[in-house]
Amino acid sequence: KNGTVSERFTINTGEYDKDKMNIIEQFDGNDHLTFWGSPECNSIKASDGSIFPPSQLDKTTTLHVFYPNLCRRLPFQYEKTIEIVDGIELYRYRMPLNVFDDPGHNPENQCYCEIDTATCPPRGIINVTDCTMGKI
Repeated sequence: KNGTVSERFTINTGEYDKDKMNIIEQFDGNDHLTFWGSPECNSIKASDGSIFPPSQLDKTTTLHVFYPNLCRRLPFQYEKTIEIVDGIELYRYRMPLNVFDDPGHNPENQCYCEIDTATCPPRGIINVTDCTMGKI
C-alpha cells in the first residue's frame, strides 16, 4: 500500500430492510477489518455518517460511523435535543470523551492495542500503521 485508502464501499440501500439503510456491508470487498484484536473492533457495520436508519434514531441507541482513515468505526451517543428554525427539533450526538483513551481509562479500547506485541498507544492516540501502510 502507499498510505492511501481506496474506499470501495458496498452500502445497504434499505430496500428490503429499512433498519439496514445506509449501513456499510463491505469495505474493499471485505465484511470486516482484520487489523484489531476482536470482532467488535474489526466491525464495519456502521453508517458513513450521512444518514442513519430510522430505528437507530432514539436517545438510547449508540450510532456508529465508519472512518476508513482511522481504520475503525466510532461511537456517537445522544447528547441533547436542540431546536432549530420554526420549532424543528434535532437530536445532537457526540463521540464520548473517552473514545481515544488507553485501555486503562477505557477498557473497550484494549482491542486497539497491537496484536503481536500487546503494546497500547497512549491516551489520545490510535496506531493505524497496519491498516494504512500494511504489515511489514
